[in-house]
Amino acid sequence: MTRIPLRCPCGSGLLATECCDDPERIGSRRAALASALLAEQQRPEQHLHLVGSMVFKGQRVRALHSRIIFRPAEESFHDFLLCVVKWTFGEAWWKQARGTKAHVVFDWFDAWEAVTFREPESVVVTPYGTRYMATASGPAKALLNFGYDLFCLQAIDRLPEHLVDRLRKSDRFQAARYEIAIAAIMARAGFSIRFTDDTHVAAKHCEFIATHKPSGVEVCVEGKSRVRPGSLRQKGKFRYQQDSKGLSRLIREASRQGIPGKPLVIFIEANVPATPDVAPPEKPWVRDLSAAADDLESRAGEAGVPYSLVIGTNFGHHYGPMDSAARCEWGFVTPPVSTVPLARDIVQDIARSALAWSRIPDEV
Repeated sequence: MTRIPLRCPCGSGLLATECCDDPERIGSRRAALASALLAEQQRPEQHLHLVGSMVFKGQRVRALHSRIIFRPAEESFHDFLLCVVKWTFGEAWWKQARGTKAHVVFDWFDAWEAVTFREPESVVVTPYGTRYMATASGPAKALLNFGYDLFCLQAIDRLPEHLVDRLRKSDRFQAARYEIAIAAIMARAGFSIRFTDDTHVAAKHCEFIATHKPSGVEVCVEGKSRVRPGSLRQKGKFRYQQDSKGLSRLIREASRQGIPGKPLVIFIEANVPATPDVAPPEKPWVRDLSAAADDLESRAGEAGVPYSLVIGTNFGHHYGPMDSAARCEWGFVTPPVSTVPLARDIVQDIARSALAWSRIPDEV
């Protein structure tokens, strides 16, 4: 469960621990959101070997690639992630678009702010200070994960402008955001990332090339996110029907994006509400993805499929619910015969990183 530390509601802007720190008053006062952390987890392993923050002369110093950023000492890492989201979109764009809110990222910020009207549920002592906690909503968690993915990628290199431009466009955000997510997964799995620019490459190509640092193996990575009515500002009402053909089409399209002779890893986003009470094999999207993979493998026969690994994801935080953030859902498909197989240790590195996608450290 995701828990959210809170600011003091007196209006000072300080964390509750720095202001009206009276435990007897916690249950009666309305609280404002300051940041989020996973209560069941301490600081996870930092695969990127990032430079940790430090407090120097009353300010918290953070490194973001080649930039040294000075922030308020009391600012949490998760507060900082929200700033990273805004900085990525750019100050000029943010000011212009904020009035219309014609972008799903503003829905997520609204959901984040809505949590500030909830009473704190507990007080948690962490290695980074005491936090007054409330449960995050799904859309609020979607925003925080987005911020962490952006942070990880920009900590190792600057995002290409063509990708940032796609993030700013409401009708292209879903695909661009998923590319950000899978690039962050690969980066945290121990890969360097080289994005491909749609505006300069006319031929079909993958989203990016990922180089496995321990082995030097280059992997083509392609992601496809299923567009559904009623999701992420799409018109219509959500309704899930049997979708093996739709997922099969996405895998086929992604299969054509690879480079001959290089392993191809395909990520497929189901984009449906999570079903935490349904066993993984019985989830409709898992059944459909399995059926799609079986069909493609059967058609390929002994020649083998052109991809090395398919990772099915369901990052359904943006669907809600508004009172909690459901866990992400996963599925891995390793074909029995591939034209370019991928070494087992590399598959394991990717799988471990993918399974940890929703975990965000308390502090970096």
